[in-house]
Amino acid sequence: MLKLTSVAIFALLVSSSPSSVHALPTPSASSSSTIVGQVPTVTNLQGIVDPQLFQENLHQTFAKYGFVPVVDNATSTLTMNGTGSLHARRVYQKRGEDLPSRIDLGVITTEPAIGLYTANMGFGTPTQTRPLLLDTGSSDLFIQTSCNLPTGCGGNYLFRKSTTYRDTSRDSSLSYVSDSVTGRVVTDRVTFGGRTIENQAFLMVSDAHTPGAAGNIGLGLNAQSNREIGTPFVENLRATGQLGHGNGFNLRLDRNGNDAYLTLGISEKEGAPTVPYMKFNVMYPELLGRNQTQWALEMKVLSSHPDRNSWQGSIAVFIDSGSSSSFVPREAARIAHSQVEHFVETVSIPLQGQVYDVDIYFYPCDAKIDYSIQFTDWRQFRSDPRDQALGSDGNGMCQSMLNGVDIEYNGLRAGILGAPWLKSKDVQFHVGSGPSNTGATIGIMQLRN
Repeated sequence: MLKLTSVAIFALLVSSSPSSVHALPTPSASSSSTIVGQVPTVTNLQGIVDPQLFQENLHQTFAKYGFVPVVDNATSTLTMNGTGSLHARRVYQKRGEDLPSRIDLGVITTEPAIGLYTANMGFGTPTQTRPLLLDTGSSDLFIQTSCNLPTGCGGNYLFRKSTTYRDTSRDSSLSYVSDSVTGRVVTDRVTFGGRTIENQAFLMVSDAHTPGAAGNIGLGLNAQSNREIGTPFVENLRATGQLGHGNGFNLRLDRNGNDAYLTLGISEKEGAPTVPYMKFNVMYPELLGRNQTQWALEMKVLSSHPDRNSWQGSIAVFIDSGSSSSFVPREAARIAHSQVEHFVETVSIPLQGQVYDVDIYFYPCDAKIDYSIQFTDWRQFRSDPRDQALGSDGNGMCQSMLNGVDIEYNGLRAGILGAPWLKSKDVQFHVGSGPSNTGATIGIMQLRN
């Protein structure tokens, strides 16, 4: 049985992704900070899963979120807080800033980051446009300056060519699965989807170690950010009125990568999604701990189809576009796979004095896993069977992207819903009001594609 800490939950999401990078705040007050970084891919170009790399992914994911094994007396009941007492500071928008702008996403096709989504971001004056990984599981921004990979570099940030670049004289470190690098906290002009932030703080590293991407765009909430780096990009967009009347952004990850996009700005008042979106309140600091809000929802039911066997409970699930796998309680994962022939391999992942027993499922590649998830409302969201295979074992069996693990996050049972789950959804992320993200919500619409 596992129990999660705040760092472990995010690590769990990250480790499941082919090569995503996630930034986490640290309690240290020094000028140096640690950010959980790159996670290796789990498949090769032929789509065959590498067991060793997958276990490294698990290890890194758990490290990122700070999960710990569940104990028998673990708290499992959640109380959602949908209101807040803080008020947003009135910021007058520039003309056109309330209009949504679409940003087309790219998909990396080079190892070790196959399948991750990227978006182009501009740095400096004159503008240098570079592709960065898109990640709702972290809040911080970083970019490389001297990628030395033989092929596939996503380009470098040439800070000496920018007239608006400024050095803060503060260092931070990025910790990876296999190594770590030291970077510099700097500021510069940043543009994204027609929006501009002057003097945006970010981490400048020598090499992001990710072919096809020059760094990472964190789309998490302000409270989740690393304070030693500075105010995150999304919070600066909110504070300057550049996220529309709905105060948020929209994410759609398509199945083949030809029509994936991010929309900055939502034309809705007070962040209320219209039908057919279902709106859910995100979980607040008094539940998540560490005085932070994250893109987490309360999951209450998982049902298999067509028999409709169900797991019922109450767990905090983190919505992470940077994760290529999902993690739910072991019993819920068993029910999700109960309608197909399958093989279960339990892997014990040691980390920080804890041991995590993770159930990994394999099933015939021509079979279909069909299940739905229910949050705090009546609506059930189906997971498309076409998105369930993480990769094959080379012998006709596919590894499922849905894993079973009993973990906790600050005393709450927890899990992760990654990119494969998002591919059959249209998701609106409303950041709420004020730097504390009061009233933040997630609106979800089921897609039929």
